[in-house]
Amino acid sequence: ARKIENRARDLATQFIGVSGGIQNEALRFESDPNLYLASFVWGTYGHVDAILDADKQATRSRRNRSSSRRYNRAMYEKTGELAAEQIARAAIALAAIWYDSSSSGKAKLSWKTGPAPELSTFFHKDGGFSTW
Repeated sequence: ARKIENRARDLATQFIGVSGGIQNEALRFESDPNLYLASFVWGTYGHVDAILDADKQATRSRRNRSSSRRYNRAMYEKTGELAAEQIARAAIALAAIWYDSSSSGKAKLSWKTGPAPELSTFFHKDGGFSTW
């Protein structure tokens, strides 16, 4: 876990240095908050197959199935970099949202109360984004 955390920190720092900082990311969020969040979710969802494939490979070995330590090691080898990338992306997105909200003095999103909708409700059948 510490390796992933350190790698995520390095990736986030590298991205911020290359992309012009959190201010630029906040501008992307501000231009269309709903699309920004939907693209983040959609981008993350795109890794489901890689994670499931890694799990299948990690559980093929009887030794891995009988030891959580071996399973975790196998999963780290297959998905550690992916996990670090996702943590870095999430940290950057959250910082951009907080930065944007704090700089404008108001939240840009109107949150609905009640149960969370299904992921499929955010996307049209043709692959386009739905508004919230």
